[in-house]
Order: sequence, then C-alpha cells, then structure tokens
Amino acid sequence: MKSYILILAALVLTSCASTMPGSDLNLNTNLLSATVNEDSTYSSDTIKLYQISLKNTSTVWIDIDSVTLEDPTSSASVLVGGKMNAWIDACKLEKSVSDYNKEIFFGSIAAAGIAVGGLSQNNTTSVVGLSLAAGALTAAGVKELIDSKNKAEFQESLPEGHLLRPFYIPSLKVVQRWVIVENPKNVDLKFVIKSKVKEVGSVSFVIPSTKAQEMK
Repeated sequence: MKSYILILAALVLTSCASTMPGSDLNLNTNLLSATVNEDSTYSSDTIKLYQISLKNTSTVWIDIDSVTLEDPTSSASVLVGGKMNAWIDACKLEKSVSDYNKEIFFGSIAAAGIAVGGLSQNNTTSVVGLSLAAGALTAAGVKELIDSKNKAEFQESLPEGHLLRPFYIPSLKVVQRWVIVENPKNVDLKFVIKSKVKEVGSVSFVIPSTKAQEMK
C-alpha cells in the first residue's frame, strides 16, 4: 500500500500548478473534460503510467461505473496484481538509487544518509488478492472481467486511485486516476468510460501512441 500512496503523492506534487496537467483528451460530451499526463518516473519505452484528470462540468455528481481498454490488436495490456506491484517496486528502486547518487554528487551527506536508509527498507507491496487480477490483462481480458459476474470483485481488488476502479466525480470538481499499460507495439490506446448517468452514458478517449505524437 505504501507504493500506491507514494504514486498518488508524486502525482499530486507533479501537478501542483494545475489540477488538469497534460494533453486534452477531447471527450465527446459536454459534461466531462479530461487530460492525460505521463509520469516519467514510472514509465519506460514500452510501459507507461498515465495520470488521467477528469473534470465534471455539470451541476450533478457523476458516477463512473467502469473504464475498459479496447485494443483490436490485442497487444496492449493493463498491468495489475503481481506485475503491477513488481513494476512499481522496480521503478521505486531506480529512483532511490538515482536520488542517492545525486545527493552524493552534490555532497549532501545528511540527505544521502536519508536516501540510503530509504533504500535499505523493505518496501515490497502486497500482491493484489484476486487471482484473476494477477499479472497483466489484455484489453479483451479486462473487458471480459468488467462484463462478468466477477466485475465487483475484480474492481475492488485494484488499489484506490486506479482508473479501472469505479469512482465518483463531484459537481464542478476534478479527480485524478492512474493506470499502467504495457504497449510493446506502440499502438493508440482507446479507453471507454461508462457512467450510470444517462446523459453521460458511454464516452471514449484515445491516448495517442508515441509515434503519433512524434509525427505532429
């Protein structure tokens, strides 16, 4: 759980200048707007942690019943369970070593001592309890679980703040969610949001591939 708290804290710190950092996602609805921001600390060339900020522009609460990844190529997958935990821990370790080396470089002995202490602690996160959520799930696998009788159990197994968990967006407020996606073929990622608020219904957004962004 400490890892998830650290992620949320990092997202808040990196977005302190704006409640909706990143690129606009152009939702096809007047009731919601959204942006996406990649967190470089927890990302690589093929695995990305995305922070999604959603703003409720209406005067009523909006409940998000489910969010699914749709990928006709079946190459992209959402990291959950053991693989999600392992990725978070590995990125934390890299950051701890990097921070430690920076402190040594700048000669801050006191700060370096703190970094060494943090690095020596056992921060292994607990594996998500639901066996179906272990590892990584393809877009088809996520959709199948969301639509199955195990929907509630699957969603509850994910940590707070995860994009695939149901959540509420208060009137005229912004909420932030995160998701880690493995995308080895660098395809566009299409997410579908479903709400019980009939005026919202089902809306989708696309996170463009790195190649698409580089061509602009």
